[in-house]
Amino acid sequence: MEFKGGKAKGDNKTTIDARWPGFSPFSAGTGSEHGAYYAHTFSGANKSTYKMDHVERGLAIIFNHERFHPTLRRKRRVGTRRDADKLERRFQELGFVVQRYEDLSSIQVNEVISEASNVDHEDNDAFVCVILSHGEDGGYIYSYDGLVSLQQLFDKFRGDVCPSLVGKPKLFFIEAGRGGDYEYGVTEVDGQSEEICESMCEVDSGTRPTIPAGSDFFIAYSTAEGFYSHRNAFTGSWFVQELSYVLEKYGETSEICEMMTIVNRRVSQREVELTDSEGIIGRKQMPCYLSMLSKGLYFKEKN
Repeated sequence: MEFKGGKAKGDNKTTIDARWPGFSPFSAGTGSEHGAYYAHTFSGANKSTYKMDHVERGLAIIFNHERFHPTLRRKRRVGTRRDADKLERRFQELGFVVQRYEDLSSIQVNEVISEASNVDHEDNDAFVCVILSHGEDGGYIYSYDGLVSLQQLFDKFRGDVCPSLVGKPKLFFIEAGRGGDYEYGVTEVDGQSEEICESMCEVDSGTRPTIPAGSDFFIAYSTAEGFYSHRNAFTGSWFVQELSYVLEKYGETSEICEMMTIVNRRVSQREVELTDSEGIIGRKQMPCYLSMLSKGLYFKEKN
């Protein structure tokens, strides 16, 4: 099945993505004092890494949701196409075959996921799924016409359902808010922090995060549980801007947890400068990630 969407112009305004899916039993790592959750420590001479010399790098799916059915009362996510463009380029550069979908219905999202789960991944290194949308409490993200369960999405790639991905990294990057609170800035004692101010900031609504059952999953969220995710209507979301930058600069040389820690730091240095809602001026954002990887993951260039 193939779905295509067109291009759209955005304005120079930052918004927030709806909240995020609740997850258990672990809390995702956020870096620094919050502590990132590592399934393994990747240091020393005996470190092990995932086998990344299969015939193909693998499949990367991008679900980009900008518009929503009026009955859902979700704001248009202006600027999200820039996010999708950036990540489409980044994952292509890393060798993935990228399939991008725009504003799919819930049925269509589930069809795409089912088809991806049924693909033979035997000759692939890994699998990637990117979701750009609003979220809702209970572990859901918004499609064009309703809610999609993250847990059901994750379950499609468990080893007993998708055996050709057993022992291979399954990566999920989720840009959506995860609550109704804003991060406040505090003074950093140890060293200086260069803050990146944002002009015209909006927020994406969200939900609390869910996690899949099984190993070799990696889930990166644009913000910590309970908080909004900021998006600039002209340049895209803070999280995707920094993720794109880090993948471009370090994608072929650094381990995935190391890269995401850099993303966390760079996003945490931003703050809202100009927006329609004066109450969020100076607000911050802190991404987080959950790793159930059992080895180091590098996207080194294929020979």
